Amino acid sequence: MLGRRTEDGWSTPETVTQAGKAHWNPVLFEVKPGDSLLMYKVGRAPVHWVTMVRESLDDGKTWLPERPLVANDTRQGRGPVKNKPIRLTNGRILAPASTELNEWEAFVDISDDNGVTWHKSNIIHAADLLGRNNYAIGCYPAFSLARWSGSGPYAAS
Repeated sequence: MLGRRTEDGWSTPETVTQAGKAHWNPVLFEVKPGDSLLMYKVGRAPVHWVTMVRESLDDGKTWLPERPLVANDTRQGRGPVKNKPIRLTNGRILAPASTELNEWEAFVDISDDNGVTWHKSNIIHAADLLGRNNYAIGCYPAFSLARWSGSGPYAAS
């Protein structure tokens, strides 16, 4: 369900996704003024998720047909998981993502064409970060996903 806010208040919510299927973790991202992507997971459980996307070119008044965010995606969905992507000054879009098959794995989906296509960064395994002192995950000014400890930075970009 999606509603729009106008000067007159909120519109009546409308269904903009597949009816009758479970949907999870919706993310609305403005690609440019008037052009937005609605990305969400479809499936009963994370192991069956596929990330779908719908695009609006008119401030959410109408939506293009639903399509997979990543063609032939068969591994728990790609793209953002509840957290909005960020756009870098060079136009690149970074979308935080993860999978949860045998262990939690985090990565970043990257788009250089306003969300039309995406490619996946290196995977960060949660097991590599747990149980060690002085570890943190963060973004440097250049927005490289990084891991660091007292021994120096290690970046996966």
